[in-house]
Amino acid sequence: MAVLYFLSNILILSVLLKERYIRFWDFGGYWGVAIEISDLIFQQPIQTLQNLYYSINADEYNQLIPCILALPLRVLGKDFPMYALIIYNMFISFTYIAILGCVESLITLIDCNVKPCISALFAAIIMIPVFYLPVLLGYLDAFALLNLSLSYLIVCNFLLPKWR
Repeated sequence: MAVLYFLSNILILSVLLKERYIRFWDFGGYWGVAIEISDLIFQQPIQTLQNLYYSINADEYNQLIPCILALPLRVLGKDFPMYALIIYNMFISFTYIAILGCVESLITLIDCNVKPCISALFAAIIMIPVFYLPVLLGYLDAFALLNLSLSYLIVCNFLLPKWR
């Protein structure tokens, strides 16, 4: 599983390093905000936290997720391939784990006598292309995938067994 996960990181990095696309408007918007916050959080931490509070309360697109990405961006670099890898490793990797837990709990709930091969399930999940699209475009929508998969995991583990 670790080898497959490592190869998925290599795939994302190789695709983005070969790309010659100039990121503008929405395609570079989240990335630009994350870079700006990663600079400001170390220069003016109080002002950055005040801006974060204001953005959560008033802005349509708040700055919470770019603030979460600020430290890894500062450490790993601010170029776009690193930004995409940070999104992938912080959000999509945990989405894989949550979906794997959902599949396992559904198999257990069905009461089939088949013990699933975790590596094969993980390989099937990691090859779903929908997980790569927000990462390659630099969207922070990967965070929503994590929230949705965690919600689904809660339903599979706690609510479905009660309904049975």
